[in-house]
Amino acid sequence: MGHHTGQLIQTIKQFNQDFEWYPTTDEQLDLIKSDFKAIKGIGERPSLLDVGAGNGKALKFLTEGKRYAIEKSVPLLSSLDKDIFVVGTDFKEQTLIDKRTDIVFCNPPYSEFSYFAQRIIEEANAKYIYLILPSRWVNDVAIQQCIKMRDAECEVLGEYDYLNADRKARAVVNVIRISLIDKRYSRYGSDAQKIDPFSLWFKKNFAIFEESENSSHTDTLKNRHNKNAGGFDSRLQNAMVPGVDLVAALQSMYDTDLSSLVQTYKKLEEIDTVVLKELDVSFDGVKEALKLKIGSLKDKYWRELFSNFDKITDRLTASSREKLLKVLFEHTHVDFNKSNAYALVQWMCKNANLYFDDQLVETVEKMVSQSSIVLYKSNEKTFGKEQWRYVYRSPEGLDRFALDYRIVVTREGGRTDDYGSTNGLSRRAEVFLNDLCTIAGNLGFDSTGCERARDFDWNDSAKKVFTYYDHSAEKYVTLFECRAYYNGNLHLKLNQAFLAKMNVQFGKLKGWVKSPKEAAEEMGVDIEIAEMSFDANFKLTSTGDVLALGVDYSIN
Repeated sequence: MGHHTGQLIQTIKQFNQDFEWYPTTDEQLDLIKSDFKAIKGIGERPSLLDVGAGNGKALKFLTEGKRYAIEKSVPLLSSLDKDIFVVGTDFKEQTLIDKRTDIVFCNPPYSEFSYFAQRIIEEANAKYIYLILPSRWVNDVAIQQCIKMRDAECEVLGEYDYLNADRKARAVVNVIRISLIDKRYSRYGSDAQKIDPFSLWFKKNFAIFEESENSSHTDTLKNRHNKNAGGFDSRLQNAMVPGVDLVAALQSMYDTDLSSLVQTYKKLEEIDTVVLKELDVSFDGVKEALKLKIGSLKDKYWRELFSNFDKITDRLTASSREKLLKVLFEHTHVDFNKSNAYALVQWMCKNANLYFDDQLVETVEKMVSQSSIVLYKSNEKTFGKEQWRYVYRSPEGLDRFALDYRIVVTREGGRTDDYGSTNGLSRRAEVFLNDLCTIAGNLGFDSTGCERARDFDWNDSAKKVFTYYDHSAEKYVTLFECRAYYNGNLHLKLNQAFLAKMNVQFGKLKGWVKSPKEAAEEMGVDIEIAEMSFDANFKLTSTGDVLALGVDYSIN
């Protein structure tokens, strides 16, 4: 770990992105983990946000639950594991109010420890905060005031120095825990914070009411700030001038809309309180409406950005696309700005490449049946009819095999007259056949604009031909043929080149073949085909152009 951390420190210095990053020591992490594991009500897998996550070491050590990071350094962002979701880059451009987690952790830059601590204590939407601060924090009046405003309880857990750490420093630091919830009720599963961070922010920024007033019409103002969809599209089109990419245009529009929204609510300060009371407009009603509007505004702009990722999502099978977009749409509360968009695209590319591989394996395994595979030449195992008796799983111990070019798919549906079918084909079968076209596209068989399952009439068992465009021959060529039957089976006949590429990739991803030569020997294909197929599956190679509208997204 020390050698790897040392390399990272040198890398971020070379990139001039050394934001006073001091790696948290194992001893400090042990103390923090032991402390929150002993707290009742925190759970076995707490969600954790690390502000200044560095290389992700603390996140990986502290929790097996959901991991969130705010990190500014690009080299460190690149080193984060795929299961760490980046919810922000530059801390000064983020808000924490809408980022709800069980724990917030931060080991801040020591020249700015007071600013980081104040912001985190004021805004953290969490049960507990763990901070590593220079010991002089106890004399920092601003930090103490923030603790008081949140009605929080603070405890020093330990004192350490960095004399023997990966990155040496003379600082003496305290590891502190700040509890934001009422401990009297935490044992009963309540995670209610004593002081809501959004209420604190709202009261600080809007001098409209005394907070003691109650609302009887929370929804009064919720629907007065709607944007016309056509107007939005027109604004975006006008913002897309030469030299401005999609994200820059969206960020400019977002900043304008957010400023306008806040100023609209600020104008309520100019109205006499007596008049507002007569109209039954209350502090809580206005506060909740603004909270809703800010959240909706972020969601709107993130979704607009995601809608332009089709050149990535079109290369995902239905299940992969659903998984990826589910994660993305779960995090539309992230502050919308260019640096966050870049970090999100980087995360998306890292995960998309894994999906491209995983979905190929998943799709091939859906086609496995007794009559559909051939064993590798070195595989002397035998599997009788009895071992294939379970329709929905392959025999135990089955490995080192390839698909035959004639395949009977027994687990993905076929013809049906049920409601919800597509021209006589079950929905499950439709998804599978379209996924097979996606896999082919990722292997270099361009089926863009070619047939998909819903383009055929499946009310008979006649052969249906799916094609791709061969750019070398400049003509359309058969990709695979399919017949569907009422017994729930699909009979496929695959293009030999497609089959070879898919089999070689499948064997490589399963770890059964280590080289093109081994693949050629085991599967009986020409060495030239094996070499061409070994790295054929599509990969995103760069995030550089993903944020530009109308480009090829660095797709190879």
